[in-house]
Amino acid sequence: MPKRKADGRNPRRHERTMNSYDRRLGSRSPGRCILIVCEGAETEPNYFESNRRTYYELLLAVSQRAAWEDGLLYFLEGVKQQSQDAVNRIGRLQTLRAEYQAQIQSGRAPTRLLRAVDLLFAQPVITTRQVETALGINFVGAQRLIDQLIQAGLLREVTGGRRNRIYRADEILAILESA
Repeated sequence: MPKRKADGRNPRRHERTMNSYDRRLGSRSPGRCILIVCEGAETEPNYFESNRRTYYELLLAVSQRAAWEDGLLYFLEGVKQQSQDAVNRIGRLQTLRAEYQAQIQSGRAPTRLLRAVDLLFAQPVITTRQVETALGINFVGAQRLIDQLIQAGLLREVTGGRRNRIYRADEILAILESA
């Protein structure tokens, strides 16, 4: 029986797992490794999506001709553009947050309402239960805050039902979803 480490792991099993991983990784073409890095879990960044043809041509060139320099330059340009886009969106979100807070504070709003505004930036699609949990208040208080946010034009109810309603902060989502 192999000796176990203090944390309970079997060192031989760990070594076998790592060897298996190395074999799988080694069997991939270099271009495939870049593809894994570039793609997100759900979607590719806008730069790579909008330049999909170039993206695949460069991946092919890397795997067939080891044209790493062109592939890396393309990838770095994508990182640069995606970073600039992120900075732009963050700036727009910060401006919108300041506008929302000024709008809410102009009417002597409770602190909880300001916290609810901040919550919208963390979670722009929300339910009353989520507000209740996040702010540590009861359901009725959470619904009152949501009603105030709707009256201020910051939220919109999207389900049309009487129960289990979902609310959406359209302006925040528009910034996040813009290309």
